[in-house]
Amino acid sequence: MKLLISGGKTGGHLIPGIAVYEEAKRRGHTVTYFLGPNDERFSITSRIAPSDRYIVPIGSLSRKLSWKTPLWIAKILRAFFVTVGEVAKQKPNAIIITGGYISNPIALSALILRIPLYILEQNTVAGITNRMFAPFAKRVYTSFPHTEKIPTKKALFTGNPTIFSRPLPKKEAREFFHLPQTGLCLGIVGGSQGAHRLNIAIERVLDFLHAKNTAVIWSVGGAHYQRMQAAGTIERIEKNYPLVRVFSFIERMDAFWGACDGVIARSGATTITEVIAASCPALFIPIYKSPDDHQKKNALYLVEQGCAMLLEEVELEKLQTTLDTFLSSLPERHQAFETIKEIHQQFPEKRILDDIERNFIKGGSYDSPLE
Repeated sequence: MKLLISGGKTGGHLIPGIAVYEEAKRRGHTVTYFLGPNDERFSITSRIAPSDRYIVPIGSLSRKLSWKTPLWIAKILRAFFVTVGEVAKQKPNAIIITGGYISNPIALSALILRIPLYILEQNTVAGITNRMFAPFAKRVYTSFPHTEKIPTKKALFTGNPTIFSRPLPKKEAREFFHLPQTGLCLGIVGGSQGAHRLNIAIERVLDFLHAKNTAVIWSVGGAHYQRMQAAGTIERIEKNYPLVRVFSFIERMDAFWGACDGVIARSGATTITEVIAASCPALFIPIYKSPDDHQKKNALYLVEQGCAMLLEEVELEKLQTTLDTFLSSLPERHQAFETIKEIHQQFPEKRILDDIERNFIKGGSYDSPLE
């Protein structure tokens, strides 16, 4: 089978698409990954995107209606006319999109060329692109048991595919970061692009964590790391806090999740997936006013299960007191993951491809209700 996969440049869209790409390759399918133009702000793209890729000629788009809106529409149309020719030339048996503006011309090409379309939706609320094309898709594979703004009859709950390995054993993981085997270790991640306001707040609680003898593995994002380095902040942290490790980007996430007893994080879909896979309690700080407030809704899914706590970004002044409560409740929250892991099966990319292959064998028509 010949597949075409497309997804946005941020980790939330890119990682599940690549997980499906790699599984399809393992099964012997021919696969091409369609990406947008390279942008150094999204360093994760150059780090993990497959080499077998096609660049879609479309830049960033705005979500807000303005006098520029016709220009954004023109960009999509131009990209479509360029892309549809490439899609027609490749003649894929199926197209898979993961959302983001990059997926628009790809999905349009699928409709025009009558190629079966499949959608991977990562969040509790479907994004604009995915909800727009969901009525025309064969399936919408969801990361949560219930996902808003997509047709229920098209949805199949599979979980969110990820490319990261299982966590390393704690001993090996702590050794990787040159941290002691005893005591708590707190991970801090702000998503693939970092989180400036969150990073500033973390700097203010380092004394508190130091007093509690808590180790910290902190991914600050490329741009913030450069600012911290230029200001001498990295050097000061390394000198004053011997149990703190600061990185621009953590390559070995298996070591990160193996070493950490809990995390402070944004609540994008990829982070939620990794938190569940690692059974790692989280203090979520969602991006303020994310589209459809999806980050907060993602976080609440685990908060309601007892696995996590939530602190609004506008309440970051309460970080220290909230963190104190969070650290003291880690054992109970860790135990709460037992129920969650029964619902979220491992290797969702395998279930997704099993379903697509079944549809392909049946000639594009499922002969039984959705599972």
